[in-house]
Amino acid sequence: RLSDVINTKRSSWLSFVLRDDVYDEDKLRADQELLRRFYYNHGYADFQVVSAVGELDEATNKYTVTITVQEGERYNFGDISVESTIPEVDSKSLESVVETHKGDVYNAKDVEDTIVALTEKVAGSGYAFAQVTPRGDRNFENHTISVVYTIDQGTKAYIERIEIRGNDRTRDYV
Repeated sequence: RLSDVINTKRSSWLSFVLRDDVYDEDKLRADQELLRRFYYNHGYADFQVVSAVGELDEATNKYTVTITVQEGERYNFGDISVESTIPEVDSKSLESVVETHKGDVYNAKDVEDTIVALTEKVAGSGYAFAQVTPRGDRNFENHTISVVYTIDQGTKAYIERIEIRGNDRTRDYV
């Protein structure tokens, strides 16, 4: 299953055409990042790549790639809340935007998606430059991560002038 996550592939008869079995240090670094994302998105917030080594076997003239990982414990979401420093924005109404729930397997992509959704929701209220910052608190005993999304105002955006072009028959100002 992990071999499906990374770009480096085993040699096969199609490798000559696809060129997906060529050893490359950059590809190895990219594979490490792909593994990191995979594990973070499946609840392993403590995941680490311990080592990644490519060794050439001179007898067969082929590389052996070995990636050693440390998974750590699998985490679930703990309490999830939204705090806003903007007086006009109700934190409780923004909690409906958060798609993760307490008890779900922790997923870093869901946290990123929630940041985007909260930013878009607050931007609709005139705060186009609002900053959403997640803060995760780990409970090592229960293997949970509680997340607090804090929304800071940033600069409020105003529409100063609207220009209408191509309007020849009616007045722009009403």
